[in-house]
Amino acid sequence: MFFLSLFAGFCANAQEISITSGDTEADEGPGNPASFTITRTPPNNAFNSTVTYSIGGTTESGLDYTFIAPAAPNNNSVVLSQAQPSATISTNDIISIIDDSLVEGLETIVITLETVNFGFISPTQNTVTLNLADNDGIFTVSTVAAAAEQGSAAGSFTVNLDKEVAPGVTVSLPYLLEGTAATTDYTVGGQIGTLTFPAGPPQPNIISITPVDDDIVENDETVLLTLQAPSASGGRGGGFVVNQLGTDNRTITIADNDVGTFSVQTTDADAAEVAPGQTANGGRFVVNL
Repeated sequence: MFFLSLFAGFCANAQEISITSGDTEADEGPGNPASFTITRTPPNNAFNSTVTYSIGGTTESGLDYTFIAPAAPNNNSVVLSQAQPSATISTNDIISIIDDSLVEGLETIVITLETVNFGFISPTQNTVTLNLADNDGIFTVSTVAAAAEQGSAAGSFTVNLDKEVAPGVTVSLPYLLEGTAATTDYTVGGQIGTLTFPAGPPQPNIISITPVDDDIVENDETVLLTLQAPSASGGRGGGFVVNQLGTDNRTITIADNDVGTFSVQTTDADAAEVAPGQTANGGRFVVNL
């Protein structure tokens, strides 16, 4: 009996339990689940190992998913044996991901090995992080394209987000203003450089472009809006859709109101033909703007 217990203890100490994932990406809804694999090595031990694991991460039960019985936040289990030394588990086996209409950004599902009754948990491969991609959040742009120096008539860009932002989340959308107009040709109203969309129902963000009425004769000039990659707060990343269409749909043209007057002055009205080799005697006009 002593030797049997000693043998069992030796076998248990030799069994390492680890967790890995070959597919860490999941989407809202059941169509594209992620998965993880719990493995016992070496695989040919006669004793079974019952492994428990927990489910955590930035996702929340009841908001982002519901548990499929008997799964729970803790004490989920799988039995590894000589016949089945590893088990691959799909997220669809343990949770039902909620396809909501909230803008949340990228979220995580963290699977952590907790206990094993026969063997030991790997100190370096005891957790995996699965990513849950959001399928909500489309940005669009509308433009008041005409602006003028006369009366400093402003043009504007209005940027909209189509759905409500989730509680505790802020979505940031950086942008660039380019075009032929210099930054000294206009002033910018609204949020500068980055638009923010806080939690709650979506509100439009307006960027106004007010021309500076200078005294410089110049061509009509343009201001081009380019939206960049959005991101959600709390390290949630992006994955949003930006529909900014072509440049014509996000360009403001500033009309110049300065008209130049040209004048001509004759500074030397006398000109004469000269013989070859003599100094030329030309007339002269000066044109001023």
